[in-house]
Amino acid sequence: MNAFNANVELQVLSNEIREKFSSSLDDPDEANDILFAIAKAEWDCGSLSKNTLTEISRIVESGADIARWRQLGASPKDLAKRNEALLVFLEKLKTANPRPKKPKKTRLRDSIFTAGDCLAIDLKGNFGGAIVLTGQKESEWGLNLILVLDFMMPKFPSIEDFKKGQCLMVKNFREQYEPYLQYCYAKFFKKAEYDFQKIGNIQVGESYDAENERYSYGHWNHIPESILKYNSNPPTDVKPRKVSEMISKDPFG
Repeated sequence: MNAFNANVELQVLSNEIREKFSSSLDDPDEANDILFAIAKAEWDCGSLSKNTLTEISRIVESGADIARWRQLGASPKDLAKRNEALLVFLEKLKTANPRPKKPKKTRLRDSIFTAGDCLAIDLKGNFGGAIVLTGQKESEWGLNLILVLDFMMPKFPSIEDFKKGQCLMVKNFREQYEPYLQYCYAKFFKKAEYDFQKIGNIQVGESYDAENERYSYGHWNHIPESILKYNSNPPTDVKPRKVSEMISKDPFG
């Protein structure tokens, strides 16, 4: 959809999809469903190619898809329903879409915070903390990469609490502890149930990526909720990691 909104030609997108799913298109058990999806997407966008329509017509009119369903053990009732749905689908494809989807102009956003911002988080009775590692200017998502700290204190934190703090540690998919980093979207900030207040800025390394699949993506609420959960039952088998180690460079880079 991003490429469609960027006005990439639909036939180019369709060819890219076919190439991406080429192995599935070579599989008799998957090919038809992939082609149906391509046809629907092309029709939805008002650009159904003759080649795609011909492919769908062949599948439906030859009964090839029904034969496949029969081999898979579908009941006569299910076969009849499937056949009716395919006939309706084919007739729909033969008629031009009166209201095709149009590319949407991408709204560019700045991230809420900038790299190095220290955030005091009101936990409704206590305070937690987080440090912003990256920010973005005029991007699609306005992402901030956030490093979460493990402290939860009754007083408002100072910059020194951040500089001398320790990372909140969570288990990864290998069941190993690592610092909790999360990307947060600008558009969800106003929906956060907790208050994030910038109290100052410290220098952080420039090697963190503004977008990196290595880190998780989540709602702003996940950060304070993780701090509360962590402090309600702190793990005893975790080796502490100092914030100073994390803000100098990307340890995962």
